[in-house]
Amino acid sequence: MTLDDATNERRQAVCDMEAIRQLRRRYAFSMEAGRLEGLDDVFAPHAQVIASTTTMSGLPAIKVSLEAGCSELEAPASRQRPFAHALVRHDIHLAGDGTASGRCYVMDLGAGPISEPETAICLKAFRDEYRRIDGKWRITQTVIEPV
Repeated sequence: MTLDDATNERRQAVCDMEAIRQLRRRYAFSMEAGRLEGLDDVFAPHAQVIASTTTMSGLPAIKVSLEAGCSELEAPASRQRPFAHALVRHDIHLAGDGTASGRCYVMDLGAGPISEPETAICLKAFRDEYRRIDGKWRITQTVIEPV
């Protein structure tokens, strides 16, 4: 491997990790805006989300479950959600074969029902599996763990 090859390989790894970090950012912005169609650019069509009480399999099921789970949080007369996501400590491991794994912490700020005016903070760990599909990174599995 030449120095140019090694430099290009490192450059590609940095680009891949940033593209993967963007998946969680797009997830957060889509959820906060109530635009779940944005999740089409985050999850693979066959993705699976595993939470403590449920498993969602396939993008349509993920959208339905997230919409139902957020409906009580929705602000009146608006699709804007009354919470924000803070993403921290996103660690990514590239496998080198078009797959990767990662973990990050997600803080839901103001995650309580709209009828409860106090701000709630909910901290969760997201363990993700990623795959490059048609040249774009997508989440294929997420395991959500309370912290």
